[in-house]
Order: sequence, then structure tokens, then C-alpha cells
Amino acid sequence: MELKRAGVVRVYCNIHARMTAFVVVRDEPFVIQPAADGAFELTGVPPGSYTIHAWHERGGELSQPLQVPAEGVANLRISLDASKFKYTPHLNKFQRPYADEGRRY
Repeated sequence: MELKRAGVVRVYCNIHARMTAFVVVRDEPFVIQPAADGAFELTGVPPGSYTIHAWHERGGELSQPLQVPAEGVANLRISLDASKFKYTPHLNKFQRPYADEGRRY
């Protein structure tokens, strides 16, 4: 599979209704995945004007301008609000709800 456009690709399991994966495709050269505690460090970004994008399955997406001076940016805080997240089940490959019968997961 070749991913040709930036965005979020959702991948669903056809056996386990709650099993999902996400592939985040970006078209910028500077990409990072934060650690479990949310900390991240992105090095090598030249000074300039950028738009920073943050995404989380439960917190949605945020985009905001970011000015990077010659000395870099320290202590940048980004917050995504996951308080309104509600799980909604996806459909199976036949576009129908998963059967509850025999479900263990």
C-alpha cells in the first residue's frame, strides 16, 4: 500500500471489534512521536516560521503557528483535550456491526 496524501489512516481488525491502529502520514520533514509521558525533542529544525501539528486518537488534532528562533524552542507545551472522547464501534468488512455472539475481546 502506498500512502500518497498526508492525514490519518485508520486500520481496523476484522476479528476484534475494538482493535484498531492508526498510521499518521505527514508531508513535512520534521516528525516525532512523543514518549509515554508526552515529552518530545525534535532537533535540527532551522529557524523560521512553521505550523506545528499534534494528533491523538482521543484528543483530536491541533495545528498552530510556531516561530523557531536561532536558539531553538524550549519548554513548548501542547495540550489536546480527550475529555469528550467517546468510543464508537466501527463496522466489519461487510459494513455491518460485529456479532456479539462468541465475542471474547
